[in-house]
This record gives sequence, C-alpha cells and structure tokens, in this order.
Amino acid sequence: MHLGRFPEQDDEILCDLRSCISEMRTLNSETIREVVFLGDVFDAFIEFTGNLPEIALRFSTLIADIQSIGIAVSYHVGNHDPWHKKFFDKQLDGRLYRKPRTRRIGKRMVYLSHGDESETRSIFGSLARSIMRSDLSFTLYTALLPNRFGQRLPQWVSRKFSGLGPDPTTIQALHLSGLEILDSTDVDLVIYGHAHQSTTDISIGGQYVNTGSWLLNRSYAELTNDSIQIKLYSVDTH
Repeated sequence: MHLGRFPEQDDEILCDLRSCISEMRTLNSETIREVVFLGDVFDAFIEFTGNLPEIALRFSTLIADIQSIGIAVSYHVGNHDPWHKKFFDKQLDGRLYRKPRTRRIGKRMVYLSHGDESETRSIFGSLARSIMRSDLSFTLYTALLPNRFGQRLPQWVSRKFSGLGPDPTTIQALHLSGLEILDSTDVDLVIYGHAHQSTTDISIGGQYVNTGSWLLNRSYAELTNDSIQIKLYSVDTH
C-alpha cells in the first residue's frame, strides 16, 4: 500500500481495503479466516517509541476493526517498513514477521514473504541488508536522531530513489526465486509482494504468485481451500 507516499490518497487506500473485505464477507460463501499483509504497508516506517505517525495509528485502527469481526491479521514486513519495535507485534499477537515464513494453509505448504531478499543475492547486498535491519542499527538510529527528522529522512530517501513502477529485473528475480523454492523444498505455493506487478505461474513443483500492488491497481490474492486467484478491487464495479 505504501501508505504515506501520497498522503492525499491514504484515506481512499484504506477505505477501499475496508470495503473489499466487507464485500468479500457478504458475497463469498467461505468465511474469511485471515488477512495477510506482505510488506510495504508503509512507504517509510520507523517506530519511535511513543511517537507513531498518524498514518500508523489509522492503519492500527483498521487492523483492530478487522480483528473485531473474527478475522486474524498477519504482517510480513517489507524493505520499506522493516523497522518495528513492539506496537504492531503486540496488536497482532506476535504475527508480525521479519523473515520469510513457511506455514500450512489448508492443504498447502505456503512460503510467505515480501520477497525483497530475493533481489539481494550478492555478498555485498546481503551484508548491507543485514546491517540495515540489525537491532543495533535500529537502536542507534532511533537513539541518535530526533523523531521528526528520523521519520522524514527515510521518507525523503524513498521518494528520491525508490520508484513505484514494476521493474523487469525485480519481477524476474522474484519469479526465479519462487520457482527455485518450489523445486528445492516441500513448499506447494510461494507468495511474494514487492514486484508491484501481479503474477501467477504453475510449475512442476507448485505455484508461484505475486500479489501485485494495492496502491497502483488494487490487486490482491484470494486463497481458498481449492485455489488461489489474483483479483482486482474496483469501486466502479461494486
């Protein structure tokens, strides 16, 4: 969703998500058991204790509303929002994940991740990513920089250097990573985000799916006991 990238769109982004979930509950014969966020919920998020951005509080309210109707929520952090302390982890009862996770969902073994780790396979890239996400780096950053500047710096970096359009290199890297996991493990289904372009591919080892971008075109993946489908939510058709 990259909340905060375009503040004037944040209300619409959250409202459409709320409406999508509500209409799925009304129209779908199956009960919605869980909503899974696959990272980059925020465009730039750093949790300073006691100083959460307003958009984080609005997202927290949405989570609470989803939970209040009996739907579980889990959150796999992305490359734009990995710097969490305790707030969302506590709200999600420990279902905030900083690393890829394999779990059984229905009949499938499912590998869930934002997917950005699939891009950084070089030694330098992996090392830089580890340093950036280390507890020490996070502690030093939040201790040495005041909240206002500490929040604005990653926002500036994101808007200056990070594009939102689908990148062919990223799309291919994640696709190949997904197929490798399917071929080399007992995983039946790999689900990534990050690429900003929805994709589905069935191989001998199983199925790779990329959920695309809720920000750009309101795409998401719907997983049932029998299938997984990429869908687009459109206000015009609801």
